Amino acid sequence: MQRIGPPVSGSSPETVIQSIPYPAFAVDSDGTVTHVTDSYCVLFGTSRDSLIGNDWEAMKDVTSSGHTALTEAITSVCTRGDESPTTDCVSVVLDNGQARQRYTARINALTENGTCTGALVLFEEHNPVTNDTCPRGDRRFYHAFERHSAPMLLIDPETGLIENANAAAVEFYGYSRGTLTTMPIQAINCLSDEAVAKERARARNEGRTHFRFEHELASGEVRPVEVYSSPVELDGGELLFSIIHDVTERRRQQQELERERAFSTNVLNTLDDIFYIIDERGRLQRWNDRLETVSGYDGEELAGTSITALLAGEHHSHLADVIASVLDGKDPITYEVQLKTKTGELIPYEFTATPLPDERRALAVAGIGRDITERKQRERNLKQLRRGIEATPHAIFITDSDGTIEYVNPAFEAMTGYAEVDVLGENPRLFQSGEHHEGYYLDLWETITAGDVWRARVINQRQSGERYHADQTIAPITEDGEVTAFVAIQTDVTGREERQQHFRVLSRVLRHNLQNDLSVITSYTEQIREAGTHEHETEKIMEKTDDILQTARKERDIAAVLAEDVRQRECDVVELVERACTDVRTNYPDATIKTDVPDSVTVIATERLRGALVELMENAIVHSDESVEITVSVTMIDDHVSITVADTGPGIPESEQKMLETGTEIDQLYHGSGLGLWLVYWLVRQSGGTLEFAENDPQGSIVTICLQRDRTVETMGYVVEQSE
Repeated sequence: MQRIGPPVSGSSPETVIQSIPYPAFAVDSDGTVTHVTDSYCVLFGTSRDSLIGNDWEAMKDVTSSGHTALTEAITSVCTRGDESPTTDCVSVVLDNGQARQRYTARINALTENGTCTGALVLFEEHNPVTNDTCPRGDRRFYHAFERHSAPMLLIDPETGLIENANAAAVEFYGYSRGTLTTMPIQAINCLSDEAVAKERARARNEGRTHFRFEHELASGEVRPVEVYSSPVELDGGELLFSIIHDVTERRRQQQELERERAFSTNVLNTLDDIFYIIDERGRLQRWNDRLETVSGYDGEELAGTSITALLAGEHHSHLADVIASVLDGKDPITYEVQLKTKTGELIPYEFTATPLPDERRALAVAGIGRDITERKQRERNLKQLRRGIEATPHAIFITDSDGTIEYVNPAFEAMTGYAEVDVLGENPRLFQSGEHHEGYYLDLWETITAGDVWRARVINQRQSGERYHADQTIAPITEDGEVTAFVAIQTDVTGREERQQHFRVLSRVLRHNLQNDLSVITSYTEQIREAGTHEHETEKIMEKTDDILQTARKERDIAAVLAEDVRQRECDVVELVERACTDVRTNYPDATIKTDVPDSVTVIATERLRGALVELMENAIVHSDESVEITVSVTMIDDHVSITVADTGPGIPESEQKMLETGTEIDQLYHGSGLGLWLVYWLVRQSGGTLEFAENDPQGSIVTICLQRDRTVETMGYVVEQSE
C-alpha cells in the first residue's frame, strides 16, 4: 500500500465527484455511500439511488479480487486524521457480470475545515506506466514493458494470475487489459498442468530457455507460442516476467518444409537410382532408401560415414578431387566408380556431383548414382562384337539410311584396296564395276528400304581397277519399325568363281583335245589296216597316246588345284626351288639344271608353288629337240622375292606368253602344253604372286615369279596361315 498525492479539498464534494470521468463513489466516515458517479452506474448497470445511503459493503459483490485490501484502505483513510492526508492505491478486480477487469483503486480523503469527513474511491484501469506511485526503476521497466512490440505478461508465480499485460499482449490475445489482468495464465494456456510440467522438464533437459505452449485467443483461435520467462522484482514483490513469441508462421513454414521434405523423401525413395548429399569432407548427410538397399548398410551405419567407405580403394583420391572441384563452384561432374557393399561386392556405378551453394559458396555436394552393370556388359559385348567384326575375314561396311558409308572393317580395306578414310562419307556406288544393269541396283534398294534382306552375288571393282566377285548380304537396321541404317557383308568368292569358270573351260578343252587326239589315233589305225605297214603309224599312235596321258595328268592336277581350298602360309622358297629341281632332274636326267639361291628366304605362298616351277622347267625340256640348260635363281628386292626360271629351249609361243602374263582364258585351240602353262599362272596367282615373261639370249625364255615377303598380301579370298 502506498500513500501519494494531496486530499481533495476546496470545491463541494458533489461538484468534485460528478466531474470525475471514472467509475467512483464516496463514503462518509461511517462507510455509508454518499455519492456515485455516472461512470460507475454505467459500468455496473445500476442506479445511483440504489446505492446512496447504503453501507459500501453492499457493493462488495462487484469486487472479485482485492476487496479486503480496499476495505482496509478506506478505513485507514477515514480514521487516520493526520495533517497530511494522502492517497492510498489498491489493485482490485471488478466484475460487472459480463467481464472481469483489473483496476487501480485510488482512495482519497474528503475533508471539511481540515477534518476528514469520508473517502473518495476512484477506479482507474490498471497501468503501471502511468502510475506515479511506482518507484522510478519500476516505472522505467513498465515504460519499456508497455512500448515493446512483443506480447509481454507479468504473472503472479503463486496464483498464476496475470498481473499486467502490455499493449502488444492486448492486441495479440484480443482481450482488454482489464480483462487480461483478471485471468489466470491457465485460462490462456491450452496445455494441462501435467503437459506443462512435461514441457518444463523437456526444456531443462534440452537446455532451452523457453517453453513451447499453445495459447488460446479471445476469438477461440489457438496459436503456438514460445514463452521466455524469468522472475523480476516489481512493486515490492516477485512476479514472473513472460515474453510471448507467436511462432504460428514459423510453425507453418516448418510444417510446410516437413511436408516438402517428406514429399521429396518419398519421391527420392521411389527412384531406382541412389541419391546422396555429402558435406565438404565427404560425409553422408542425406540419402534415399536405395543406398541402404544396395550397400547393405542401415541408416545408423551410414549417418556421418565418409562416402569413400562405400567405394573401392582406387577411387578415393579421385573422389577427393571431384569434391574439391565441385565445391570450387565448377560445373557438375560425372564419374564412374566401383561401389563396395557391406559384403564386399563391387558394383559399377556412375555418379553425378553437383554443388549445393549458400549465398557465397558451395557447402555440400549432391548427386545421383546409377547402376551401370548392364551398360558395362553391353559395352563389353559391343567391344567383343567390334573385335569380332574387325577380325572377321569378311568385308563389312555400315551405311546410314541414305546409303552414306559410316563404318568399314579391316577386311573391307583389304578386299577393296580402299582405306577407311577414303570411303567414309561416300556411297557404295563407288565400288560399282559396270557389270550390273540399273535394274539390279533398283531392285536391291527397294528390297532393303522395305525392311527386307538382300542376298546376291555382286561384281565390284577394287581401288586398283581389278574386279572381284563377292557374295553380298545387306540387312536393314530398324528402330521402332523405321529403317535407320544398313549393314552389308561381303565374302570374296573371286577364287571360287574363277575355279568354277576354269573347270568349265578345262572340261571343254579336255573334250576337244581328247576328241582330236582320238581322231588321229583312229586315222592312223585305219591307215595301218589299209597299208599293211606298222612302224611309222605305230610311233604316231604312241605319241598321241602319250599326249592323251599328259593331258589327262595336267587335267587331274588342275582339277585338284581348283577343287581344294587353297591356304597360304609362310614357306621357305629356297626349299621349294630345291625340291622342284630334284623332281625334274629325276624325270629328265639328261637336262642340265642349275640353281643360284641364298640359304633361306621366307615368303607367303602355297605348297603347290613347287608344281609351277616343275611345269616351267618341264615345258622347256619336252618342247626342245636338243639338250636344254635351265637356271633357277632367287633374289630379294625390298619386300619382294623373285624366282627366275631361265632356259635355252625353243621359247614359249606368243599366244602362251599372253597366257603367262595375263591369265587370259584358255580355249579349245590350246594344246596340252597350254594347259600346263595355264596351271602355272593359276598356282602363282594362288600364292599371291605375278608372272613376267622375257626372251633369253641367245634363245629360250625367262619367266620370273614375283612374291611378297610381307604377311599382308592380298589374299583374293584365300586363307592365310601364319606360323607361330
